[in-house]
Amino acid sequence: MKTSERILVEALNQLNELGPAKVTTNGIADGADISVGNLYYHYKNKDEMIVQLLKRFQQRLDPLLTMPEQITLDDWVSWWLRWFALAESYRFIFLNQNYLVEHIEHVRFLMQQVTASVEEHQKGVFSRLKMQGVMVATRGDTERLARQVTFIAFFWQDFSRLLPAGRLKSNAEQAALTQILGLILPYLRASDQLQVEQLMKLA
Repeated sequence: MKTSERILVEALNQLNELGPAKVTTNGIADGADISVGNLYYHYKNKDEMIVQLLKRFQQRLDPLLTMPEQITLDDWVSWWLRWFALAESYRFIFLNQNYLVEHIEHVRFLMQQVTASVEEHQKGVFSRLKMQGVMVATRGDTERLARQVTFIAFFWQDFSRLLPAGRLKSNAEQAALTQILGLILPYLRASDQLQVEQLMKLA
């Protein structure tokens, strides 16, 4: 593995475990088993590493944003499971959004790009589900739903930390998925509502 790659892998591990505010370039260098000087040869500072990791997150998200011609509710649920798995791999982003946006140049722009792309994807999904007769909703309904599910996607981890112990299921991602399914439920035809209700019980 190239040194630049090893540095980013170690940076991601430490950022996920400690959070951006507590991670230092010295700590990353120690974890990557290189000198601080060698680290600075590849990256000028911690902020540059964080920006690179955000760009990697975007790259890994891109395949999820491809819109198929036909989509089922199962496809949509699978999409969310893949989203939450990806978000967990880069959880430092979602647990520290305010810090990142306020302290690191370019992060606000990158995060705006990511949130907009997810919201637009969800609008596209709901539009197709309407065309296929799975959903009964106005354009305003689908736009609000897209905004609401995107909000959950980006802020659920932060919100889950505020809940008293025992109020949240052990699997936070499944709990978030339950909230998302609950939002779409009233707009589904009866047969699909039953399917989603069963999924919510399993989540």
